[in-house]
Amino acid sequence: MRKIKIAFIGSGYMASEHAKAFQAFEETEFVGVCGRTRKKVEIFANDYRMPEICPNVDDLYYKTRADLVIICVPELSLNEVAKAAFKFPWTILMEKPS
Repeated sequence: MRKIKIAFIGSGYMASEHAKAFQAFEETEFVGVCGRTRKKVEIFANDYRMPEICPNVDDLYYKTRADLVIICVPELSLNEVAKAAFKFPWTILMEKPS
């Protein structure tokens, strides 16, 4: 059975909550992450054993070919990030900020 490849845009609290939930399924595989703060992204990638750390959404798609991308960014960045993510044929789960 092929695993569902999951990538993340954002590496904060909500990204961690989604990662915790998805790692419970053996059918999933984390393949990469991108975000604004390199150090935070590196910690997130290390915590969840993600092989790719990417500087932007385009690279995230082309390096991972993820099936699903989870967008967890602050609401002021959401519009720009969503537009970049919608260019690609992956399924998108977008965390709605409260």
